[in-house]
Amino acid sequence: MPARRMVDKLYAQEAALQPWFIPAETYLELRRVLPPSQIMKMRYYFEDFGCLRCDSRTAMYGSNGLCEKCSVLIRSRLSRTLQRRKKRLGELDKPGSFEDSGSESARNLLRQARQRLKGRGAVSGAS
Repeated sequence: MPARRMVDKLYAQEAALQPWFIPAETYLELRRVLPPSQIMKMRYYFEDFGCLRCDSRTAMYGSNGLCEKCSVLIRSRLSRTLQRRKKRLGELDKPGSFEDSGSESARNLLRQARQRLKGRGAVSGAS
């Protein structure tokens, strides 16, 4: 398989479940440019198949395709794992560290996407 095609395939696999557990500000920016089906895809998954983690079909929906209980657990684990990585890398409490740089990258990608869509006449509003 050509290298470019392999990269595209890996990106498509990774992007299928993204974005997960992003800062609220970034999420609000994404809502402006994503179609409703992309915003709701994990909720639809939950309705059709149940919780991604525990398979419960009766539990109350939390977020990201997870029931409330599993959503709290995963968010807690993510918080701990990010803190652990930041400590190990010596980046704890530094502005622009780990999450911040990801948020800024996401905002830059959103700006680029919005500009491309504006060029096609598909998006209106502020950048």
